[in-house]
Amino acid sequence: MVMNAPASSNAPSASNTNLVYAGFWWRVLAYFLDCLILVPVFVVIMVVAGLGMHFAPPVPGQATTLPFAVLWAPRVIMIVMFWLYFACLESSNWRATVGKRICGLMVTDINGA
Repeated sequence: MVMNAPASSNAPSASNTNLVYAGFWWRVLAYFLDCLILVPVFVVIMVVAGLGMHFAPPVPGQATTLPFAVLWAPRVIMIVMFWLYFACLESSNWRATVGKRICGLMVTDINGA
């Protein structure tokens, strides 16, 4: 992952010379911004799908155990949703997720391509 940096006047004119590696905290900030986008979407999907009921407090007189599928479906949906979000956006022409774009980061290979 690299960060756009201003090109110096004495640097060679190759297209990847003005890129520097992003630091740890820039990456954390980008991930945090991506989570600010993904988590509310995940919660809405779970509530609409009816699988968000395990977030609600237990009602007196009702059984507190939930079926296995109801307990694990949100976790599987969240993993797939995060995977698709990162895989699709980082492999697109953007070469970055929304959080990475906000932070000025992009995903490249070792040659900057």
